[in-house]
Amino acid sequence: MKLQGRIDFGNTERRLHRVEEKLTKRINFLLGKNGCGKSSTLREIDAKLADNEAWFVKYITPERGGSLTFTAHIEQSITNSSVYLRDARRANRHEQFREQTVSQFRHLELLVLREIELDPAMRADHSHTFQSVIDQINALLPLVRITRGAGSGFEIQRKSDNATVSPTAISSGESEAIALAIEALVFSRQSQIRARRLLMIDEPDVHLHPDLQARYIRFLAALAREKNFNVLIATHSTAIVGSLERTDDVQVAFMPIAADGEITFSPVDEIAMTVLPIFGAHPLSNIFNESSILLVEGDDDKRIWDQVARSRKEAFSVFACPTGSVDKIAEWETWLVEKLPSLYDEPRAFSLRDRDNSVGELEDRPPIIRCRLACRAAENLMLADDTLRVAATDWDSVVAGCQKWLENFPHHSHFRDMSVFADSNFDRANGDLKEIRNILMAIIGVSKPWEVLVGQTIATLNQDSPRTPHSLSTYLGSKLCANLLSI
Repeated sequence: MKLQGRIDFGNTERRLHRVEEKLTKRINFLLGKNGCGKSSTLREIDAKLADNEAWFVKYITPERGGSLTFTAHIEQSITNSSVYLRDARRANRHEQFREQTVSQFRHLELLVLREIELDPAMRADHSHTFQSVIDQINALLPLVRITRGAGSGFEIQRKSDNATVSPTAISSGESEAIALAIEALVFSRQSQIRARRLLMIDEPDVHLHPDLQARYIRFLAALAREKNFNVLIATHSTAIVGSLERTDDVQVAFMPIAADGEITFSPVDEIAMTVLPIFGAHPLSNIFNESSILLVEGDDDKRIWDQVARSRKEAFSVFACPTGSVDKIAEWETWLVEKLPSLYDEPRAFSLRDRDNSVGELEDRPPIIRCRLACRAAENLMLADDTLRVAATDWDSVVAGCQKWLENFPHHSHFRDMSVFADSNFDRANGDLKEIRNILMAIIGVSKPWEVLVGQTIATLNQDSPRTPHSLSTYLGSKLCANLLSI
């Protein structure tokens, strides 16, 4: 059997092998690029579990049309057939999705009132009302609210003046948020005696601004915990993955590239929470190819490259991502190597290490171009000729300033570090400057942070910049200059 989409996956059974058993977390994300089979996978799971007595499953189609208006024949269809909604939504687009949602709102009130009636604790707590459920929906909406009304089940009002608004007059994002909230609230109260309940939502980010995406996912996660069901979300949006404050009950799978690849979930760990939000709401646009991630060792390196992005006149958009240490970079590289091809066409990323005591260039790990500074560390970049020229000084002046400092501050806590630097004949390319970088900046005579000075100087480099033994281009290294700076 072939999954729909651009790619022929061939072995569907292999791909779906025990997927339902892997949904061990409350919120489960399935990420992948267009045409990779996310929607087909969700529909296959729906079909597989529909007749399983242990499971109650609901699938929400990705392209949801219509308006939030009551339609009698839809309500009649829902009433007359228990499989009407399930069968109607096994397609990529449903033109009357929101009309179906309105009919479910009428059912939601009945479900909530029965829930309260059957639970003595809820009956005793007068805060549990159908209005409290409506308030959950309204908390998602910044500009409008829904209120109980006749006929359609609810009316829509502007929050600013309480004026009634036609369902066709509100934004698509507001309609989408209302519909998806109602769908989840109805599901949360259905078939609670089943051993497992799974709500599958295909691309909930459609029409939703990133802020509203985050609100909805947090609402959904809280509801799933409260009512004890699992959620499987197929999405393009990394913003919704990164919006959850609590990640202990969240996992993510990336659609495998191989035709017989098996879907595997993994925790949303530190790497995922840092990397995924970088690419915004829809990373599957051209944003990633134009704005690559750059793995760096620490926050100092990030500040340098953030400054480069702010200061460079030519197009230069790189997201510097600090990994915490040089040892951690390899772990982050492995994550990118495994995940990026599932998300992007022809992805490209970079990693940058200090040279320290190593020699030679690093071997690339496609799609990652791996670079190493040609000087000892990022701090040495501030003593390159170009950097000193931007600071309105030169190397001879800096050496004289260092010698004078040693004469004047023999009892300073970093006197020994400065003495080691002097004993190396002021080896500015290879000296360990970490402990004395602020002293050197004072000698250079610039009040701004050294990372800002270095970043601003890197931003000035071009094809005509000098290449001398102590030029900034030389310290950065030819591989980094050619691939990251295109000079």
